[in-house]
Amino acid sequence: MPELNIEKLDELSDALWKKLDPKITERLQKLAMDSLGGPRGPGFDLPEEERKTLPGRIKTLLNYGLYEAGLYDRKRRIDQATGRVYNIGHVDDETQRFRDISDAALIVSKIRGKHIRDLGSVHDLFLVARNNYVQKLMGYTAALGLEWYPEELSAQLVSDVFAEGGTGEIHPVFPVGTTVSKIPKAIGRIAFHKWVSGTTMPVSDQSTGDIDYSMETMYAQVAFNRDLEEDALFAVANVFRAALARDAGATITDVTINGQSTAGIDSDLPAAATAKLKLWDGYRYMVNGNAQNVDFANAFAGVATKNKVIDVLAALGKYGIVKSDVIFFCSVKTAYKWSKLNDTNDPRAFIPAEDVASQARLQHSKAWGIFQGVTVVPTEFIREDLNASGVYDAVTTDRTVLIAVHKGRLAYGRRRQMEIDQDREIKDLRNILVASERLDFQPFDTMTANPSPVVIGYNLPG
Repeated sequence: MPELNIEKLDELSDALWKKLDPKITERLQKLAMDSLGGPRGPGFDLPEEERKTLPGRIKTLLNYGLYEAGLYDRKRRIDQATGRVYNIGHVDDETQRFRDISDAALIVSKIRGKHIRDLGSVHDLFLVARNNYVQKLMGYTAALGLEWYPEELSAQLVSDVFAEGGTGEIHPVFPVGTTVSKIPKAIGRIAFHKWVSGTTMPVSDQSTGDIDYSMETMYAQVAFNRDLEEDALFAVANVFRAALARDAGATITDVTINGQSTAGIDSDLPAAATAKLKLWDGYRYMVNGNAQNVDFANAFAGVATKNKVIDVLAALGKYGIVKSDVIFFCSVKTAYKWSKLNDTNDPRAFIPAEDVASQARLQHSKAWGIFQGVTVVPTEFIREDLNASGVYDAVTTDRTVLIAVHKGRLAYGRRRQMEIDQDREIKDLRNILVASERLDFQPFDTMTANPSPVVIGYNLPG
């Protein structure tokens, strides 16, 4: 590796200071002076050998902040204005801002088919964000001469996808190192015995097994007009990034509920191998036909229905002991009917979210309320056109389902960051962005066993 040329670094730094807007330059200089006692920072006062390693250490910090910090963490925060609980990726504000600008700059770069350094004002804004991030975290302004640019979208997009308000919000996400991976799991408990003098101790092996992940690729293509200006694209990029998180999260929720990777239980399952519902098996497919599923007899009102909902929870068995570990997913129409389960003898069987005294009891950002301690979440991906058996047959199309899920007994496997690649359609003057993610979804337990971590109430009025 060539030795760092400090004089050249000074020249690059001075050139950049002159290029920046005077107000931005003045603010950066003031930040440096106030916190470090000098316009350059202590990085230039380090011993020569340590100074040589400074660019490498800054790059490591930038890579960690952009791609790793808080990748699989969830942080539940209460919105002070509404009192509602929502999930966010668990990173500090400086990292969040750096990621937002970095992602936007990378998206503009892909749309335009240019390197970030060739994007004019977008490049200038990225440099300010990057250097300010290093300044705040390390106390060095030496990043001003650093040749470092993002190559992938940040980890924030991953966090946003899995905190988007559906099933991705509740299940663990595991990093998976290869396309096909086995992750060990404990199946049984370690058996303890009474010891008797003079006897041989029985072996107390804990039975184990594997969670088998086979990564599938989900992708989307989006076309952009090549005549869009960089300044306009920066705003478009932020909208595009938010849409990626929203729509990728929605796809994950739809497949997690309705996915049928091989044989189908619904007669309208698309035949194409590229259909999104063939990514992995969802709740409905996993437990279809299980004896512990509950028939609601085409009703959702009154004491009889309330008892049916309780039967669904009871069918979870050991998976339903801790109520905060369980989520009810229902259709939008069903969500409006929960209050019908309340009566004079039990007026608070269902408590709407706005009436829940402690919002922390709500275990989901889109919660509508609590039924006997279990959070109720409506989603557009619970079908309302099923038959009396809880599947689609194109004959009876006015029923829906209620799904009780244990949050911790099913998990996503994730192979890599969401990637963006570019293609060009010259004749149409368009640039095509292809966003892709590699995922799988698997249970920890045998889903046909009784009890199972997923139980379905079927034959509800749609």
